[in-house]
Amino acid sequence: MSSRILRPARPAAACAVAALIVLVGAALAHAGEAKGHTAYAFGTSDQDHFAYVVVTEGGKSLSGSGDLSDYDDVRDLSDRYGPEFLWARLDGKSYVIDDPRLVEEAIDAMEPVRMLGVTQGKLGAQQGALGARQGKLGAEQAKLGARQAVLGARQALLSERIARMQDRGESTRRLRDELDAIHDEQSAIGREQSRIGRVQSELGAQQSPLGRQQSELGQRQAELSKKLHEEMLRLVERAIDRNLAERVH
Repeated sequence: MSSRILRPARPAAACAVAALIVLVGAALAHAGEAKGHTAYAFGTSDQDHFAYVVVTEGGKSLSGSGDLSDYDDVRDLSDRYGPEFLWARLDGKSYVIDDPRLVEEAIDAMEPVRMLGVTQGKLGAQQGALGARQGKLGAEQAKLGARQAVLGARQALLSERIARMQDRGESTRRLRDELDAIHDEQSAIGREQSRIGRVQSELGAQQSPLGRQQSELGQRQAELSKKLHEEMLRLVERAIDRNLAERVH
C-alpha cells in the first residue's frame, strides 16, 4: 500500500497526533499487503465516538479518520458495496452509505482538506530540495576545512624546517616556494569557503519563509479537519435518519 498521510498541525485542545501516529504505523505495517491502494487520514480528536472512511477509485483510495482496524474492515467491504461508498462508525455501530448523492457530498466535503495537504506536500518538497542543497554545501565545506587542516600542518612543518636551515646558513628557496604555494591554495580555499557560506546564507533565507508558510498551512489544516469532521458527522446522522445507512456491525 502506498500511503500519503495528511498531517494537520495539532490544535491546542486536540489529541489528533496520537491518531495520526496509529495511521502512520498502519501504513508502514501494511506496506506490502495492499499494493495499489492509497490511504488519506484526517486526524480527529473523538474517533472513539465517530470515525469515517470514504472509498473511491474502485476501492483503491481510502480517505477518512478511522484507525487501523477501521481501514481493515472497510477493505473487506469493498467487493460488496462497489467502487464508491462511505463507511462510518458512530457510537460503536458501523454503517455503510452507498447513496450516490451522499457519497459525492462526502467526497466534495473532503476536497479542501485534501488539496491543502497537497499544497503542504509541495511546500515540503521545496524545503527538502533546499535542505539537500544545504547538506551538499555543508559536505563541501567540511572537505575544504579538512584540506585547510592538512595545509596548515604542512605549513607549520615547513616553517620549522626553514628556520633550522637558516640557522645553518642553508638555502631555503625550494621550501619557501612550497610555502608560497600552500599560502596561495589556502587563500583560494578561503575564498571558496566564503562563497559557499554566502550561498548557505541565501538558502537559509529561503527556508525561513517556507517554514512560516508550513506553520500557517498546518494551522489551516487543523481548522479544516475539525470542520470536515463535523460535516461528516452531520451527513452520517442525516443518512441514518433517512434510512440510507446500512448497519454492518
